[in-house]
Amino acid sequence: MILHLLNIKELRLLTALFLTLFPLSLLADNYLFKDGKSDYIIICNAPKGSSEYTSAMEMQTYIQKINGVMLPINPIEQTNKKHIYIGYNKELRKLGIKQPSDSNEGFVYKTIGEDLYIFGGKQLGTMYGVFSFLEYQLGIHWYTKDYVKIPKLKQWILPSTLSVTEKPAFKYRHVFFYTSRINHDWNAHNKLNTTMGLNIKNKYGGLTSYWGIHTMQNMVTQEMFSTHPEYFALINGERNKEGQLCLSNKEVIDLLKRETLKMIMENPGHWCYGVSQKDNDMFCECDNCQILMQKYGGYSGILIWAINQVADEVKKTYPNVKIGTFAYHKTQTPPKHITPRENVVIRLCDAECCFGHPIAYEQGHNRLFLNDLKQWKKLTDNIYIWDYATGFFQYLAPFPNIYAVSENLKTFKENNVMGVMHQGQYQNYGGEFYELKQWVFSKLLWNPNANLDNLITTFITDFYGAAAPYVREYYDLTANLLKDEGKHLMFDTHYDSDIYTKDFIKAGRHILKKAKESVKDDETLLFRVEELYAQILYLSVKRDPWKSVKDGSLTELKAFLKATGMNVSENETAEQFIKSPEPI
Repeated sequence: MILHLLNIKELRLLTALFLTLFPLSLLADNYLFKDGKSDYIIICNAPKGSSEYTSAMEMQTYIQKINGVMLPINPIEQTNKKHIYIGYNKELRKLGIKQPSDSNEGFVYKTIGEDLYIFGGKQLGTMYGVFSFLEYQLGIHWYTKDYVKIPKLKQWILPSTLSVTEKPAFKYRHVFFYTSRINHDWNAHNKLNTTMGLNIKNKYGGLTSYWGIHTMQNMVTQEMFSTHPEYFALINGERNKEGQLCLSNKEVIDLLKRETLKMIMENPGHWCYGVSQKDNDMFCECDNCQILMQKYGGYSGILIWAINQVADEVKKTYPNVKIGTFAYHKTQTPPKHITPRENVVIRLCDAECCFGHPIAYEQGHNRLFLNDLKQWKKLTDNIYIWDYATGFFQYLAPFPNIYAVSENLKTFKENNVMGVMHQGQYQNYGGEFYELKQWVFSKLLWNPNANLDNLITTFITDFYGAAAPYVREYYDLTANLLKDEGKHLMFDTHYDSDIYTKDFIKAGRHILKKAKESVKDDETLLFRVEELYAQILYLSVKRDPWKSVKDGSLTELKAFLKATGMNVSENETAEQFIKSPEPI
């Protein structure tokens, strides 16, 4: 199914040429490697330091780890050898296959005769093709920064009919967990291409970056309030320095223009720069702002009216740069009688949704969000989703949202969303099921139609070893927390929510204790299970603090946090929790 790199005419030509150039005797499967030997060499003429050359080296490295044989990397073919071609080359050109654009992140890997061809765009596409071949053909999985599954194989046959073509569902793919913030090679291996606020250049082709959030508070600072209170929101008849800006004030717009240009000049290289509201709902009530809100359909209307002026100014100097702004809380609903400029990106945030149910299936806030998404889509093609993928008030409590995320990504794809970011525990390593989530989300961002149950089973089986059956049982237990009608998982869900029942805590403790017992002699696997057990300890401590002192749950949780340093919430570190007074 070569859909985006080859059209039907090119496919027919390729087939005809293939049958002409290669006799049927060559259609037999070939051993890529067998018993530490191989007839193959890797052909790559990309420059050293490029993502294509890096992927060729990793092909060499991982095949050696799998089988023990090291395939040479050469810039040109050898007549007595079979070849693995990395990157678009003259042989493909001879076959009439057009060269993909450098920025094309899709790829093809395909056998032609006895040779294997892997190619896509130079920047990332070819590399993604190599990593996908290693993952889905040879069984390598880059699960976490510390755990890469590398099978040991005595032999592997290269199928004569192998032909895989893929392209990403979304242009921008970002898993904003701590792992992806720090370990940029993990991003590359899992085909994630975006970060936030970091201009990453590396041998894996780098990461594109969205710069800045809630930036209006830095462009028009509270220090200006003493001399220019008119720059700030009028609330209940008084100017308030904590509030949003008075966007109807021309001087404020001029300030935003100047500060945005300064931000771009001082922080070059990002694809999009945020010019976005403060993190509150204190909007200006002055007469001029109210007139603009009435004219353009509310809070988002006056915001887009202001952002368009900034975007027009930026375009004069930086025609290829995008200006992003939030559709967030009061600005979530689209405006009327005004459209965002072509260089404006709408960062639509799902903060008011139920994260435990898909937006397409659930009424209430989810249905409102879906309606708003569809209305924004009528106004612009530049929609970038900000999804909240964990509980920020309680990193350690179960937050069963994986199924909802998988369904939501299908909905986002159907609505031609340009990019998605899943924000999880971004401050340090840790959080509920964070290893599972970041890996599964990376797969779904590339292909929302991937089999979710297979992904979960594959990860749990490989990552938890002998404890896997118990971990899967516990995962299913958490996934069923929201099965009862009327139960929801909101941004501000806390430990005292009715979704966390005594029966759940009791059952979870029983299952995970068995999991711990099954891997008690394996330090690595035991730690991974103890990370899950911390969820039960946390709920026990928070829901019944006096009992947790008596049964040792509090002591156990504090010992775990002291050893790991994991944050308890976005605003509470392990150290703060450990030092907090015990109940009397």
